[in-house]
This record gives sequence, structure tokens and C-alpha cells, in this order.
Amino acid sequence: ELNEFWLNLPVFPHARELITNLLKYELPVIVSSSPGHHPLCHSQKIAWLYKHFPELGKGDVMLGKHKHLMAKRNHILIDDCDENIHAFRKHGGKGIVFPQRWNEGHSRCHSDFLLENIFGEVDLYIDQIENGA
Repeated sequence: ELNEFWLNLPVFPHARELITNLLKYELPVIVSSSPGHHPLCHSQKIAWLYKHFPELGKGDVMLGKHKHLMAKRNHILIDDCDENIHAFRKHGGKGIVFPQRWNEGHSRCHSDFLLENIFGEVDLYIDQIENGA
């Protein structure tokens, strides 16, 4: 039923581990999601995030399709949409493609080292940030 569609979506594989590990860096973690056009989408996406990831702070969710507006030096976007990554990089941020079958990272989708690859990239970016690169 559409009235609870977004509330009942399953959690992506690796999402729990991704959020948990990102929070270990002790840096701000903002979850950004592009909402659909249905009037219930916004509120249900937020409720879904806090239901499945209660460790997120109440101000740590941003809804909107223009994720590049958060881009700046020392900001990292992990996203499964190639266009979001390209726009984020174009506006000065660092972008990491979360592999899915519909994006350019799809060849890494079924890798046993999926999250290790992502955290390797995050570690590299954080080292660059800390060293002023």
C-alpha cells in the first residue's frame, strides 16, 4: 500500500555497516536522500531513517535532489547515483560511488570487499583532508 510504501522499504545490504563505520570517524555524517513526488515520501523517508538508524542525530538528514549544494572542500559524498557524484565533484567535494547494478561502480557490486573499498577511499580522503592536500 502506498500509504506506507517508504516506511516498509528494506534496508540496503551493507547500509548498517556503512553508517556504523562512518560514525566511527567522529566527523559529521549527514544522510541525504532524494525524495519522490508523493506527499508522504518526505516524512516516511525521515521516519524510516530514524527507525533503522537511531544513532543518527535528529538534524543529520537532508532531503533533496540537489546534493551538490552540500559540496565543498573536505566534504565527502557516498552515493549510488553517478550524476550526484559527478555534480558533487564538480562543485568541489569528494565523491565515492556506492556500487549498484545501475551505476559505473557496478563491477564491484558483488565484491566481498565492497565496504573495504569504500572505507579505503574514505580513509584516503580523510588523510588528504588532515594533511591539507
